[in-house]
Amino acid sequence: MLIDLTMDELDDPTFVDVVGRVLDGAVRCYGPRQVYVIQLDNWFDHKWKSYAGRLGYCCNVWLDPLRPPPFSPNRVRSQAVYERSAVEPFEFDRTKAPPLHVWQNSSDNSHRRLKAISPAGLYFWYSGNTQKTDRGSVMVYSVQGDENLGWYASLLRDGDDWKIGRTKGISPNELRFFMGSD
Repeated sequence: MLIDLTMDELDDPTFVDVVGRVLDGAVRCYGPRQVYVIQLDNWFDHKWKSYAGRLGYCCNVWLDPLRPPPFSPNRVRSQAVYERSAVEPFEFDRTKAPPLHVWQNSSDNSHRRLKAISPAGLYFWYSGNTQKTDRGSVMVYSVQGDENLGWYASLLRDGDDWKIGRTKGISPNELRFFMGSD
């Protein structure tokens, strides 16, 4: 694996392996210079994809270009940031970076663009606590200058395996390609 994921007793090892392969596939496909890997405390659903926050008391907003989804910092179990080496074969070394998820109001978050944080970055969120639950989630944002894309996938436990559930912004076949099963 290009980048190792954190795991503890709350995480299903098979889920973490599948998610690690998805991360490897995304890194190889999108070719980022920086990779942000964020593990959240629990499952999250497809509505977080492109979600930027609330305007006032009534309106939820989904924006493009992409912003950091407004996950509460309390939900972040871990954040690791990696920088690609300048020479081939490319490797990713861990580096320091400020937290991606910070306490702020929705209006401030809606002005915070990911390309300002890293103009050639891959942002990768995955759920924790998968040992006890039968579902997990992954969300990927790729930012390359003014080009950006995002997608979401849920994974469902099927015995000892994890199967693709709902996807948004990526087809199940594309996700299987990232997972290395095709």
